[in-house]
Amino acid sequence: MKTKKYIICCQCGDTPAFSRDAFKLLFPKEKVPEVQLQPTLYNFLPSLKRDGNFYNYVKDNLISANAKYSYYFEVAENGDVVQQWNLLTGKKVL
Repeated sequence: MKTKKYIICCQCGDTPAFSRDAFKLLFPKEKVPEVQLQPTLYNFLPSLKRDGNFYNYVKDNLISANAKYSYYFEVAENGDVVQQWNLLTGKKVL
């Protein structure tokens, strides 16, 4: 199964840099995905497959989030989330 990988986080303080470092600790052999920041998520949405749950999660939960967050997503070709990690806690969400 072919997947795409994303890091999506807020722009609070050092969260983008922390997100990259956390990813490297959790997945030391993998290349760090490009980080998508909250202020640019409206521009990021059109690149996503609308049928999958990833598109809706980004649109409904992350674009207007008011709290600090950082997530790593692995997304299947059909747009569904295969796995999700909270990079602030280092714990798997899904």
